Amino acid sequence: MNFTGKKIAIIGANEYQNRLILKAKELGIETHVFSWGGGEAGELNADNFYQVDVTKRQEIFEKCKLLKVDGVCSIASDLTNLTVNYIREKLGHIKNSNDCLELTTNKYLMRGALKAGGSPIPYYQVAKKNQNLIELCHFPYIVKPVDRSGSRGVNLVHNFDQLQKAVKESIEESFLSESIIEEFIEGDEYSIESYSKNGSHFILQITKKYTTGAPRFIERAHLAPAFIDIKLEEKIKQVVSKALTNLKVEFGSSHSEIKINEAGEIKIIEIGSRMGGDFIGSDLVIQNTKVDFLRLEIMNALGQDVSDSELTGDKEIESVISVIFSFDEKHYNQVQELFCSKIIDTAVNENYSGNVLSSSERYGYHIIKVPNSEVMKIKQVCQ
Repeated sequence: MNFTGKKIAIIGANEYQNRLILKAKELGIETHVFSWGGGEAGELNADNFYQVDVTKRQEIFEKCKLLKVDGVCSIASDLTNLTVNYIREKLGHIKNSNDCLELTTNKYLMRGALKAGGSPIPYYQVAKKNQNLIELCHFPYIVKPVDRSGSRGVNLVHNFDQLQKAVKESIEESFLSESIIEEFIEGDEYSIESYSKNGSHFILQITKKYTTGAPRFIERAHLAPAFIDIKLEEKIKQVVSKALTNLKVEFGSSHSEIKINEAGEIKIIEIGSRMGGDFIGSDLVIQNTKVDFLRLEIMNALGQDVSDSELTGDKEIESVISVIFSFDEKHYNQVQELFCSKIIDTAVNENYSGNVLSSSERYGYHIIKVPNSEVMKIKQVCQ
């Protein structure tokens, strides 16, 4: 497919968006990148960079219209996803509906749509600013902002006093000043990367997730493949596909997060109508399946058809791919020494302060690829 002469607008310039920028340039597409500025990787690699608040949707649209861009995209961020879809609508490009965007960026509305559609979810309720909380039973609960990602404002609470404090914190983190309180599900956690064409959903990868646990559940590592049996894999695919339809996802990438309890019951934690972050969509998918997820995202933005064969992937890959995050320099150096030649990418967070309260504050990461025979070695580091 020839991309020569195409122009694409990319919203955001952090390390995740930088993957998208580099892919577009690799395909011969002229990149126009919009972000806050500050020396981010994407700012330096963009063909053209515009320093602007990514929530200034009308301003960015006017510039995109003037530039006559052929597509607009972003990955790994609900905030930039909203801007992308606003501009796509104004330009008349293919996009998910406004209803879909609302349902996949507001956790409270998402829960309502999933419940109405018969998808399995935890118990939940919303909490608003200056609202009196009702006494709850059956602790613990997870408290989180209705409209943020990256573990911002997330807390596990075991009593009513903790609940009040956590709700206040999550409301302060929320753009809408709203928090969601939901039943805490014990069990293994997975993420699912999907691509949709006219309402048909293709599951590309199931990833095993590892977090810090309580209180904030910040991601420590991701592993693909997830090493689950075929029956569970098919069950996950059915549950996620139904949920995507319930949330009116019709086009492009999506990222779903689920937990499976000891009884084998699947509970949907949340779903975004965009590619997942933490290098899952940009790096792990292509290494694990050979499906070029970034290329698919760009094709979707340009309104180009994606064939079923481009979504099939390779089931015979005999290797394991993982991203491992370090929360301090000591752990980072240990991973570096342990895997050495198996590391395919690594970086340190220049803004690391030592206080990790969300995923953006971790010390650094390694993306590691090992043969299947070494899967236990990498699992031990992930856990």
